[in-house]
Parts: sequence; structure tokens; C-alpha cells
Amino acid sequence: LAAMGAAVAAAAGPRAYRLQQRVDHFNFQVSDTFQQRYFVNDELWDGAGPILFYLGPESGIDIYVVMNTTALYGYARELHALLVAAEHRFYGQLLVYGSAPTNLQYGWLSIEQALADYNVVLTHIKRTFYGTTHVLAFCLGGSYGGLLSALFRMRYGHNVWGAVASAAPINPPDVTESGSWFAAVSTAFNTHNQPCAKCISQGFATAYNLALGSPVEWAQLGNILRLCNPLKSEADALTALSWATWAFSYLVEFNYPNPTGLYDHYPPMDYACSTFVSDTKCADPVAAIGDMVAFAFNFSYAPVQCFNSTNVFDLAGSVLDAKTWHYEVCTEFTTPASTDGVHDLFFPYAWDSASFTADCQALFCASPQIGYVVQEYGGLNITSYSNIIFTNGFYDPTIAWSTTTNLSSTLVALTADGAHCQDLALPNNQDSPSVVQVRQRTLQLLREWTTAFSAAE
Repeated sequence: LAAMGAAVAAAAGPRAYRLQQRVDHFNFQVSDTFQQRYFVNDELWDGAGPILFYLGPESGIDIYVVMNTTALYGYARELHALLVAAEHRFYGQLLVYGSAPTNLQYGWLSIEQALADYNVVLTHIKRTFYGTTHVLAFCLGGSYGGLLSALFRMRYGHNVWGAVASAAPINPPDVTESGSWFAAVSTAFNTHNQPCAKCISQGFATAYNLALGSPVEWAQLGNILRLCNPLKSEADALTALSWATWAFSYLVEFNYPNPTGLYDHYPPMDYACSTFVSDTKCADPVAAIGDMVAFAFNFSYAPVQCFNSTNVFDLAGSVLDAKTWHYEVCTEFTTPASTDGVHDLFFPYAWDSASFTADCQALFCASPQIGYVVQEYGGLNITSYSNIIFTNGFYDPTIAWSTTTNLSSTLVALTADGAHCQDLALPNNQDSPSVVQVRQRTLQLLREWTTAFSAAE
């Protein structure tokens, strides 16, 4: 290990490595292993600074993007830190059982196993680069990775001194709170552009009537939503309309002020409202929502002529990553989401537990565990822990499943006038003042906790 440490320390810049991991950290009768992919960037490290450990989310890791062009790089520069990132098992290039795992093999895809992977990587880094495990380390992550960051601090607090949890769904809903996500989407639209919000509401009211109508009206709705396949029943029409609501979630969630590769026009919510909805009136609201749906789902990296409304997971990342995430949603991270047209801009559509369970059984022979994350980790009842920064963007619906108030003096909530995980993105001159302030306060807290760690030695 010492020799490897000397070798890697001699080269600067981000590099990729592999580390053997157990498939099952908790059952010693299972001997299968895989090669964990992780990355190190030591060009800003002074040989003594802390570790900043980025926990990979539900997708592969782009080594250049994570290690060179994010706020993490800025934090590393200020703290003279060693920047480390690790890919999540079963995602990206980390295919534990290849590209077609069996349902039984998917059983080793879990939050607990992923956290244990990260703990092994962090311990390995400490021994390799520092020669000791008594080293200051902070973990960081965004979205699902933000949840993992908070949970990593809670589960392996002996190994990591603090966490930055951006857009972390630490308190996902049960069935009684299933309307929280789309209520947050609606709040973002209402606050940002009320005429646009009013038009969306009117459009969905009209579209809902079409869905409850005749085959002729179902065909009309299918054309408005640019669907590939015809709608053959009222149930089909309502499912398609529910699928369409996620377009408006995307528009607020990814309302970044500068290009990120998702869309050709930025900020996307501003563009959609200004292009498809007049500031003062909405002549054809149902056509407007059809245009907004088409813009929201027609990503610049994968343009399409028509849409498949049967599975919202088809919209995310690679096909394999989407299926893998679907497994997690079917097990530990089931998050009911419904609309009612009263507390949101959309229409009455209840989350169907029986149908969702049947789909999960058919796909993975697995049943959803609603409330699992809160049951196992506490939700917002975590005041026995410390040193976690929860950052959120006001336009990000994930805010409904996180916290916007401090839970204690060291469980700190920071909210910015920004989008999903914008505080972790590369600083940009179009960032709002509050986004800049969140980054500054985050850095200040990391420095304070660094001083506290040194004083505790």
C-alpha cells in the first residue's frame, strides 16, 4: 500500500482505479466479488489536507465533470483536499453481474451495500495516501447521492467527519404524503410565473376532460401529447396524463441558468413559459401543455419524434441505469406521488399501490417497502447525529422530501433560489446570489468542522 501511495502521489490530475469489493458485506457465506471503480484527483492536495469524498448516485460517473468542473473542485482548492469519487454498484461501468443481472443478483443492490462499498473505498484511500485511518474526511453527494452522503455520515461516522447532502430526499413520503412532490412543483411555477402556472392548470383541466371522454377524445389527447401509441381506454388516457405531469417536474427541477446538456434552451422553465404561454393570456391551454411536455421530454442528447408514456423510468440516463434505478424504486426507495388538481396545477390522480406492486413483482419479483428509508434511518428524527449540511434549491421538488430548517446546530439546512443540486455545480456568473451564499456557507462550515477535528485530536 505504501508503494502504491508513493506511485499515485507522483502523478497529478484525476485518475481511475479499481478495488476488489465483496458483493455481500454482511453475509460471509457469499464469496462473490467485483471490481469497484473509484477516482482520485490530488492536484490540489498539499499532502495533509482532508479528503473530499463524492458518493456516486444512480448513474455512472464522468471523471472529468466530477473531478474538475464542479463546486467540489472549488472546495478542494480552498481546503487543499484530496478529491475522491466512487461509482455506485450496478450503475455506470460498475456492472457487478454484467448487463443482465438476475432478480436474485439485483438483491445485492441496496443502500446498505452501497454505503459499505464506500466505507471500504474511504478506508483504502486513507491507508494508501496518508498511512493511517485517522484522517479528516468529508463526504458529498447530490440527489440520491445526497441521501447516501447524509446516511454515510450517520452510519460510518467513525470514518467521515461531516457530510454535504445536496437535494437529499432524507424524508421521502408515505402514501398519506404522496401529493408533496407535485405540490412543490406547483409552488415553483406559481412563485416564478403565475400566468404560466394558471395556463398549465387550465390545460390540465381540459386534458382531464378529454381523458374521461370518448375514443375520439383519447385520440385527440394522444396527438396533443405526441404519443407513439394510441390510447385505447380511459385508464390509458389517465396514465398518459399522469406521465405528462413529470414534464413539469423536469422543467423546475432542471431550471439551471446555464447549459448542462439536457436542453437546447436555458433556463428551461423560463423558456417553456415564455415560448409556449403568453405573459398575459393563454389562448389554447391544452395545446400549450402539449408543447411544454414535448420540450421537457425532448432532451437535446436524445431527440425523438414521439413519446412512450408507459414508463417514466425510460426518461432517465441509459436504459440499463434506468432499469437499475427502477429496481431501487421497487424496493427500498418507493416514493408515492399523486396529484389532486387542488393543491397542485394538475388533475385528480391517486398513486395506485396495487398496480405499482404488481409491476414490481412482474419485473423483479420484489415488493415495494414504502417508508423504508424513514423507518431505517429516521427521516428528520436524526438529532442524535451531527455535521450534516442539507442544501436545497427552491425550484427543486426534492425540497419536499428534504429539510429547509436546521435540525440542530450541526444539522444545518441551506436553501437557495436555484435548481436541483445547483450548489454542487460549477460556479457560473448567472448563479443567483443565494446560490453563491450557499456555497460560501458550506465552505465556511467545512472549515469550522476541520478546526474542530484538529482540536479533538
